[in-house]
Amino acid sequence: MSTVKAAPEKAAEQGLPPSGIEQRGARRYLIQQRCIVSLPGGKGPEGWRSIAYNISTTGIGVLLGVPLQPDTQLEIEPWNLPGTRTLRARVVHCKPLEFAWMAGCEFSESLSDVELKAWLAGKRPRP
Repeated sequence: MSTVKAAPEKAAEQGLPPSGIEQRGARRYLIQQRCIVSLPGGKGPEGWRSIAYNISTTGIGVLLGVPLQPDTQLEIEPWNLPGTRTLRARVVHCKPLEFAWMAGCEFSESLSDVELKAWLAGKRPRP
């Protein structure tokens, strides 16, 4: 189980508890699933090609080529993954990682166990 690690003063600035307690309400699974991320109702190109790197019934982590502000609404469409739907989520945090941005997102509607299993059926990282 991962924990939030921040100095007490930094944690307060970021709205995090200084204790380092995990804030997720559901188990998170590591994945490597291609997906298309877009802004709802967006016009123009099909969206950003992305990779989902973790998922739970309540949220998803995606790798993006652009930074997004917290509370930005997104649509996340899995690539070539039968049994899934386009997900709606909001960005909770977005942090730089070398040439990309890691965005942690919260779903507007929780995934069912069947939907979660469909996402987990794709290739998963080796331990």
